[in-house]
Amino acid sequence: MTIIVPFRNEEQVLKSCLEDLAGQIEANFQVLCVDDHSEDSSIEIVKEIAAQDERFQLLMLKHDKGKKAALIMGIEHAKTEWIITRDADTFCTQDNLVTISNLIDQSPEKKMFVLPVKSSSSYTFWQALTGLEFHSLVASGIAFAKGGAAIMANGANLVFQNSLYKEIQPYRDNMGKSSGDDTFFLHKVGQINQKWIGTHIASRSAVSTPLPKSPRVWIQQRIRWASKFSATGSLANTTVGSIIWITNVFIVVCVFGFLFESALRIPLLIVWSAKMVIDFLFAAIFEKAFDRNSGPITKLILTLIYPFLIVLTGVMSLFVRPKWKGRKIEV
Repeated sequence: MTIIVPFRNEEQVLKSCLEDLAGQIEANFQVLCVDDHSEDSSIEIVKEIAAQDERFQLLMLKHDKGKKAALIMGIEHAKTEWIITRDADTFCTQDNLVTISNLIDQSPEKKMFVLPVKSSSSYTFWQALTGLEFHSLVASGIAFAKGGAAIMANGANLVFQNSLYKEIQPYRDNMGKSSGDDTFFLHKVGQINQKWIGTHIASRSAVSTPLPKSPRVWIQQRIRWASKFSATGSLANTTVGSIIWITNVFIVVCVFGFLFESALRIPLLIVWSAKMVIDFLFAAIFEKAFDRNSGPITKLILTLIYPFLIVLTGVMSLFVRPKWKGRKIEV
């Protein structure tokens, strides 16, 4: 198998990511590290590791730019049928690749796997809150995929056949968008055959990634994610996104409207309670699989403030184009 790691200015995390891959029990793999015009010491880090381990190779974008361009270059150089995409800030256990190899062998009818990504840090209360929210999103994406609705995946841990990529060319129509390599790919596969998509939720097949360190970084990330979720043109994506947006807007409007009209109390309690149950359910699925427990207080606080965060992010996405890795987000 081939692991593709696109990177841009990742000197703080890239070495640890590559060292985790170098220490894998599974020995039969290649790692293609694709530089997207880095301006720090990331290239030197890859060169140092590649000089010591022939399984690692450095590729460099010359004219094109962006994560999708880096992925395309990596896939073009891959010599194996199975490919894994990884972000440069992900970390994994030593048996990660052998677990994925076994999963592939046990599921010959699958051509893609949506695998879990978990948070690697929760040192602050903000990270505890966003970690819970992140895990709920990952769990819901895997649950929808397992149920036959390809809605969202995470490119930090996506597995697919090389021949599948070449057949459907998933990035061809969305190169101008800063994000969405994972969701666009998943959506195109789902359009052809949902049964080709497999899932797995366990610690050994997961990777860890740091959480946004501040509300500002979290909002920037959500603006970028919102752009790929809404741009697929998928009825399922549009329906789910609309339900989520309308539900949260309804809660926010009712909270402020309750100050003037007490009759809004009952519908507010019904909708908010139903949303709380669903959020807790998805979080519980993930936390059980990864032996985590965020605690009832964290869950309650997130449920209370999340509608306001989502509405704020949605409104800001209409007017704000923050930078991502030194470049303005294109949606």
